[in-house]
Amino acid sequence: MICMHKGISEQLKGRGIHEERVLIQEIRRRSKGFMLAVAGGIYPGTAKEVAAVGADVCVIGSAIYSSSDRKMSRARLLKEIERATPEPVPLRSDFPRWETHDFEHKSEA
Repeated sequence: MICMHKGISEQLKGRGIHEERVLIQEIRRRSKGFMLAVAGGIYPGTAKEVAAVGADVCVIGSAIYSSSDRKMSRARLLKEIERATPEPVPLRSDFPRWETHDFEHKSEA
């Protein structure tokens, strides 16, 4: 698997990975035989762009973890990705920890 990631410093400037469509396509073309994972600033409205240009895996963190309704956000993103891909792709969203764990940092004062 090859992972293409845009760091938080770029994301904070409003530059998500979805803006790198040409680069994603080029990596997809050159990485025959490997799965391509794409991460960094993928949110509703941009997940479809990343999936449509060739990502096999969309790594989505903040769009789900910072949501007030994580289940709904996850479902919306999965539906968006499904609609963007020409062929059915297996989607893995069966990570129960997303609903059962609170990932907020708690200080030990």
